[in-house]
Amino acid sequence: MSTSIAVSPLELQLLQFAEEAGAFLDSLPSHLKKGRLEEARQHCARLLAKAPVNETQAAQRPWSGLYESLAQLKVALESGEGRKRLLAAYEDAARSYEAWIKAYRAAAGQRRALASLKPLIGPRTLFHMSMGVLCTVLYQFVLTRAQSMAVLLTVLGVFLSLEISRRFFARWNDVLVKKVFRLIARPHEYYRVNSSTWYLLALCFITPVFSRPAVLAGVLVLGFADPAAAWFGRRFGTLKLYGKKSLQGSLAFLVAGTLVAAGFLLGFYPDLPLASRLAAGFGAALAGAAAELFTDRLDDNLTIPIASTLAAALFV
Repeated sequence: MSTSIAVSPLELQLLQFAEEAGAFLDSLPSHLKKGRLEEARQHCARLLAKAPVNETQAAQRPWSGLYESLAQLKVALESGEGRKRLLAAYEDAARSYEAWIKAYRAAAGQRRALASLKPLIGPRTLFHMSMGVLCTVLYQFVLTRAQSMAVLLTVLGVFLSLEISRRFFARWNDVLVKKVFRLIARPHEYYRVNSSTWYLLALCFITPVFSRPAVLAGVLVLGFADPAAAWFGRRFGTLKLYGKKSLQGSLAFLVAGTLVAAGFLLGFYPDLPLASRLAAGFGAALAGAAAELFTDRLDDNLTIPIASTLAAALFV
């Protein structure tokens, strides 16, 4: 049973500021891509102007780290530095934001309504979809179930080794997140298990248990419907359903997931009954949309493929 913790006026100000800072940092990569530097600079200046900083709080890290990194980001925006330098300043601010969230949750003793950053980054979206296609092609046309498990367990072993080693060596963590996987890593993955590791765990669970068409329906739903939900939700998500998740994003997930999963089953499994293939595609998308909507403590790269595969397995 959780204990209610009193929140001081300063803490409420900090939470409000952190939510606004998170929204700003989420949108900043898109602003930089479109050349909207002046708008970003003004937004950053407004944030800093109302930051609840006092002598006590300013001396505490990682709050001071967040404030200082935002100040440095504002300087970079004002100086008109190149895109590469601006992105580096953004990444420092984003990691500082994630560090503050981590510290706050630990101090509060419970999970607060502060979401990790999920900026729409083109390379990550392309990576997401390409992994869905690659896994589908390999499992559908190249590898047997036993061979697939051998590959999955080997790759998972490599990723787990990287996860463990970077916890002990800060410089190695810097190399992995800031250089090797810089284009596809999200800010919170600097401190937490990366999404690819969760995805591999999900595949290792569903592949030996469920049918091939059900597994691949789940893989495709994650690969294409999750990015669709993020894209539509960010741009058109005015009706919020749960946390920052919107009705528009969930509907985009459902439509995209149904099209890709049902389309795949219709094209590559003609021997299965038509109704079963359609139901499996829709069920996988619906279950995946629910998992994406309500996943909070876990990573949706784990929950979506498992939920989608479970639903598809009811029909194929």
